[in-house]
Amino acid sequence: MDQKPIKAFIISNEAWYCQRPETKLPKDEVLIGQYYENGGCKGEFSVRWNDIAPRLEVYQDAWITLSEMPEIIEILSRLNENEITPKDLTNALTEIGYEDRTERINKKERYNDW
Repeated sequence: MDQKPIKAFIISNEAWYCQRPETKLPKDEVLIGQYYENGGCKGEFSVRWNDIAPRLEVYQDAWITLSEMPEIIEILSRLNENEITPKDLTNALTEIGYEDRTERINKKERYNDW
């Protein structure tokens, strides 16, 4: 039985595993994709902010995933009229049912404290 992936996003800069000083991240980044409940993903791509403007970045292996999610292009087109922020994007994604899968707490460390 195949798992059906969940449409979701991850806010990289808020994830616990990106809080280490040695982690090099763009100014802001939202990963968007189709994720499996038990880990892994069918495909993902990102919107990255730099000093100039946000940029959609899609590697070749995720082109199919993006094509299966045409609502992303519609959202970006609609938000394009203003200066888009990561919060604008994640709010729009949440409104259409995307799940926030950002791991803000390291569950392993949390349970080790007990």
